[in-house]
Amino acid sequence: MDDLITRQLEQLLRESKNIFLPVGELYERLAARGMSAWMDESLLLQLLLEDDRFIVLDGLEEALFSEDAPFSRRLRELGLLRGPWVVLSERIVSPSAVMADLLHYLRELNAALESAWQRMTEEEPEVAQDILNLLMMGDMLERQVKQALRDAVIQDMENLLENGGLAEEGDEHPSSPLPSMPR
Repeated sequence: MDDLITRQLEQLLRESKNIFLPVGELYERLAARGMSAWMDESLLLQLLLEDDRFIVLDGLEEALFSEDAPFSRRLRELGLLRGPWVVLSERIVSPSAVMADLLHYLRELNAALESAWQRMTEEEPEVAQDILNLLMMGDMLERQVKQALRDAVIQDMENLLENGGLAEEGDEHPSSPLPSMPR
């Protein structure tokens, strides 16, 4: 499909400081531009799934957590990293780029949680404790992502050395390390 909405989606994903964005956020950005009157979020998702320029990810928690990670169940319950997420295929250049973007997202999330925790009043101790718990989980997750980023950078460097240099323009990008939704 090559229409105004598709071009807008490509532009939004290219201009985004993040490599991947939640489908809901893309839908809201289209709505702000007056381009979602004839579709809902589920139709947008279907259009994205049918277009090879976009990769739709189930959710980031599958890429980050093993089932036995102590905090993974809680983050799954909260849905903080739940998809679907959209990536413009051309922006996935390496696993380290994806992990760096995820680290950036987590830092933003942790900063927002910390700000909310600092504004809490003494009348809401349960909420304050929940936010504090989320901050601790976010910190542990950030450490995991930093380690994954280090590993991805090492892998990128090994691939670079094996291939004898940087990829030329037009070379195929590596496939996504993240789980895609079925088309």
